[in-house]
Amino acid sequence: MFSVSGNYGVKLGEDGFLNVSLFHRRQDYTTLGEGQVQVTKPDGTLQPNAPAQWANLAGDALANINGGQPKTELNLLFYNAGYDFGGVEVYSFGDLSRREGWAKQGYRHPKRICYEAGNLGGGVTPAAYDPSICYSDTGVNGMVPLQHVIEDEYSFTVGARGEFGGGWNYDLSTTYANQKNDIWTENSAHREVWQESYAASLAGIGTPNTPDKAYDGGFRLSQTTVTADIRKEFEVGMAAPLTFAFGGEYRKDTYEIVQGDFYSTYKTGVQSFPGYKATDAGRFKRSSRAGYVNFIAQPVEGWTVDLAGRYEDYTDFGDTLIGKITTRYDFSDAIAIRGTASTGFRAPSLAEQKYSTINVGPTSAVAQLPAGSPAAALLGFDSLGPEKSKNFSAGIVLRPVPKLAITVDAYMIKIKDRIAATASRNAVQGGVVQPGAAAIFDALAAAGIVLDTALQTVGVQSFTNGIDTRTTGVDFSISYPVALDFGSLALSLNGNYNKTKITNNKVGYPLFNAASESNIEDTTPKYKVGFGALLKAGKLSVNLRETLYAKTSVLVRPGVGSGVVPEGGFLIADGALVNGVNANQLYFNGVVKAAVITDLEVGYDFTDNVTFSLGANNLFDKVPEVPKMVTGAGVVVNPGVSPYQNGAGSYNSPYGHGAYGTAGGYYYARIDFKF
Repeated sequence: MFSVSGNYGVKLGEDGFLNVSLFHRRQDYTTLGEGQVQVTKPDGTLQPNAPAQWANLAGDALANINGGQPKTELNLLFYNAGYDFGGVEVYSFGDLSRREGWAKQGYRHPKRICYEAGNLGGGVTPAAYDPSICYSDTGVNGMVPLQHVIEDEYSFTVGARGEFGGGWNYDLSTTYANQKNDIWTENSAHREVWQESYAASLAGIGTPNTPDKAYDGGFRLSQTTVTADIRKEFEVGMAAPLTFAFGGEYRKDTYEIVQGDFYSTYKTGVQSFPGYKATDAGRFKRSSRAGYVNFIAQPVEGWTVDLAGRYEDYTDFGDTLIGKITTRYDFSDAIAIRGTASTGFRAPSLAEQKYSTINVGPTSAVAQLPAGSPAAALLGFDSLGPEKSKNFSAGIVLRPVPKLAITVDAYMIKIKDRIAATASRNAVQGGVVQPGAAAIFDALAAAGIVLDTALQTVGVQSFTNGIDTRTTGVDFSISYPVALDFGSLALSLNGNYNKTKITNNKVGYPLFNAASESNIEDTTPKYKVGFGALLKAGKLSVNLRETLYAKTSVLVRPGVGSGVVPEGGFLIADGALVNGVNANQLYFNGVVKAAVITDLEVGYDFTDNVTFSLGANNLFDKVPEVPKMVTGAGVVVNPGVSPYQNGAGSYNSPYGHGAYGTAGGYYYARIDFKF
């Protein structure tokens, strides 16, 4: 990774300023795991169902092909400007950015893009074949497609603030933001085009061919916001003036899905990412209007009460009224208490309502159907509604001795009709047609989706308002600066305990199954504790951060399908109905153990203008655990099937739900210049 940034500020005349920041970063690929389960056994030798001519893929030949973090380039420009014309300040700020990324997709084995009689679906078979019937050199080496994404974004705000009419303060502003995303699949191939052109060549028509890249389509998003805030203080005989504020907001959102080119949408599309079809594409918009009032009072010395109400009206979700009350009482400089109660309303974003795609792996495809669309309605995925919430918090602020500051806050958040992704309803699982498959295939057909016939997993999913949740937690923070004879030491300790519970699963199994519930309740650690120490001694600085993450344990499913329950596995009746009863699904607890992550930076000021730093994030290169193997009496792992409890397709690939990521340690050197 390499990054460079700069900041420059300048006066504009006598009463203005302009500040500009630039940032550039580039990052190379990271990879996860070793080899491919579909090709080799754990010891690196070929799977028994693979052809002997794949011997070139044995051992470590398939190392470093499994994508982790993508290769990226990021360029950012920020500006902030203002000018005081005498009683009226005109201001503007904004940004311009371009992000480009290349992500490695799943490995395609050498029979994937071939014209092999009896195996046009591209499955792994032991039969020998002629690699010349395959596209380019994929018949020998296989293929790793790339997903290439370019994201252009800009936003700017223009506003004015000042005073009028004897103490009335105003702030008027307009913001416009725009984002453009374009997606290509590269280093790939279109299997059906290859096979059709190969068949034509056998009849003497042309030569075999296929495109190696396609434009998959993209997204366009924009938002225009106009706000007005008015405020004035009134003397009403309390300990401090009463603050009265009111204002309004108008917001317009647009969201567009852009259709992919012909090859990206023809039949199954190019390998790894089918493009957005005509049935996916469209331009959608909505607007909302809101107004609020706010009173801030201090009835007696040390007691503050903040009361606010807001009315919102959406063109697609009607209107709502929400409110908030916050209060704080300072008993003395050493102790204060505070509390807040509020209600909330969140309309689903246009992307949540309209997004449609197919999530593809080497042996799987799961279609994301827009909730409420005709195809989704066939499976009971109704249109989305808004989320509503209630929020409560209470805390204490302590300063028992000079310089020592302690805060403790407890909170509870209740969300009704929370929007979340459903589980995949699979028509095919592990190559076996599942109960209810006919309805799923009907929905796919209604959406115009054509999927690969050789896929081991075929399913659909959507978003739903199907759950209510309750989140409770406690935050604390302690800071204490220490003066030393040779410098200073700033100590800090902070932590959080957080627990989310699904209080009502309204759609039930299998649409929102046990794994879906686990993804909401268990993917983040229940607690996190951080300790920091910043030492400054003359020209030297040392910054140490230690972060303890609790373990996480989410439900995972293996690829192994046997008639016995493996060691550590258990059954949950959350599958598709079989004779009116939820079918048993096999699960394991995917555990990432508690861990301490160390970040350290040492800096030295060579001059007043030049500082050199060496540092590390995750100093000891900690990564989450590798899943356990599926074991037990009577358990049979067939050739090419993942032996891991989470069905991972490569060997020694760590869990992806660890709080500290899979990239391991990041070590850097930095030099800072001041002019």
